[in-house]
Amino acid sequence: MTLHHYMFDIPVRDRKVLFNLRDKLVENGCTERFTGDLGLNYVLIHTCSDRGYVILSFSDNIYIDLVSKNDDVKWFIDILTSVIPKNKVLTHYVLREV
Repeated sequence: MTLHHYMFDIPVRDRKVLFNLRDKLVENGCTERFTGDLGLNYVLIHTCSDRGYVILSFSDNIYIDLVSKNDDVKWFIDILTSVIPKNKVLTHYVLREV
């Protein structure tokens, strides 16, 4: 099985942006599975039907992991850039064979 792992690093220190992004994910059909403070990071985990898992964490920056079987993540990029300007988003991509 192939998993597509997208990692986003966003140099934003405002937790309100994180919660705005959470609200947009829920509006677009994602289900919040966990929210809580894990000591170093504040973490939110969402499942987005068959689209994948989204893990949002916040410390000094916002870090996002998107793991999906599908390589089309335009839906997530559209949600992300509706909250955060494109020029603030750093993206890394890893293709994993399981």
